[in-house]
Order: sequence, then structure tokens, then C-alpha cells
Amino acid sequence: MARVYGIMLRSGLLPEPPPELDASEVDVQYVSILSDAQKASGTVAIERFFTMAGQLTGVYPEAKSIPNVDELLREYAEAIGIKSKGLRSREEVAQDAANEKQQQEMAASAQVGNDLASGAKVLSEADVGGGQNALQALMG
Repeated sequence: MARVYGIMLRSGLLPEPPPELDASEVDVQYVSILSDAQKASGTVAIERFFTMAGQLTGVYPEAKSIPNVDELLREYAEAIGIKSKGLRSREEVAQDAANEKQQQEMAASAQVGNDLASGAKVLSEADVGGGQNALQALMG
């Protein structure tokens, strides 16, 4: 495609590019109904791969680590005609994942704290005799 573009440009079949584009490389892409259909047909392979990976995860849990889900979803979106501005940036996705992981860790820590407090309450209510509860007996 780049060769055809170069020939057409040198033959005067295309207008001269503006000076702003002189230093940049032009990426020529042929777009038609057929090329769009060919791109969209590639989504079937992605769907089949996700289906197979999902089914295998039940018997082979490591299968969930194999697909690069972020990149496959971006490829799928492009193939069905979703513009890149309709997708969140890789940086935004990474930041959201980090925030979610931090929230999960905080929730897990809070749960451990709740479990410890609940255990201390149960021990403090358990009478072990001699005027002491189980918590006092452990501490003393």
C-alpha cells in the first residue's frame, strides 16, 4: 500500500501533503465494506479463544492467566469498528486495577481486624472460673 501511495504521489495523482506532514510517516489503509467485513471476521477467533479459555479454567485454573485480556479486547474493539477514543487508555486501566487491588487489600485487612475483635469478644465472655474470663486467662 505504501508503494502505491508513493507512486501516486510522485505521478501527481495526489495533492502535495501540507508542510506539517513532511517529517511524519503516513500510514495508508485501504478501507471498504469488504475490508471491514474481513476485520470483523477476525472477532470470531477471539470469541472462540475466550470461550475455550473460560471453559478450561474449571479444570485447568492456570488457563485464566494465558489470555492477554486487555489487548485482545482492544483488538476486538478495533475489528468491530470501535474508535480508540471510545476506549480507556492503558494507563487508566492500570491505575483502576491498582486502586481496586488496594481497596481489596484494605477490605481484607478490615475483615481480619473484625475477626480478631469478634474472637476477643467471645473470649471475654467465656467464664473460665475463678472470676476470670478466657481473655484474662490468656493475658495473665
